[in-house]
Amino acid sequence: LRIREADNHLGTGDAAKYQKWSMTVETGQVLAGRATLDLWAAMAGFDAGESGRVIASISSCNASGFECTQLGTGNDRVIQDDAPGTFQPITIDFGVVNATLSPNRTLVVKVVVDGDSADDMMLAYGTAAYAGALHLNTP
Repeated sequence: LRIREADNHLGTGDAAKYQKWSMTVETGQVLAGRATLDLWAAMAGFDAGESGRVIASISSCNASGFECTQLGTGNDRVIQDDAPGTFQPITIDFGVVNATLSPNRTLVVKVVVDGDSADDMMLAYGTAAYAGALHLNTP
């Protein structure tokens, strides 16, 4: 998945500049611990000598997704020379998240590429080779 650089970071509404995942919490959920997101990332074209930053947020939203409360943000850096020609694993740490999600709220993770990055970036996830995961309530 290619994501274009987002000049206004997490505030972007341009679908080419973010990836968003959501999960409905039907019965409610208590979050009380560290939250992290594991992904695989690379600079567009696997261009050597380039680096960039992936920024992400985790939020609690209403059913429409338009009214959200941000629960945490984090970022991780990609230096393509650290993994020439391939994706590299990154972990975005949202810190300790303490929140009670009411029933029928939606947990949303949004990922953007920092506008100060050298280029657009690519994400890989959802396969055996490039497993991604959201970890909640970890000690």
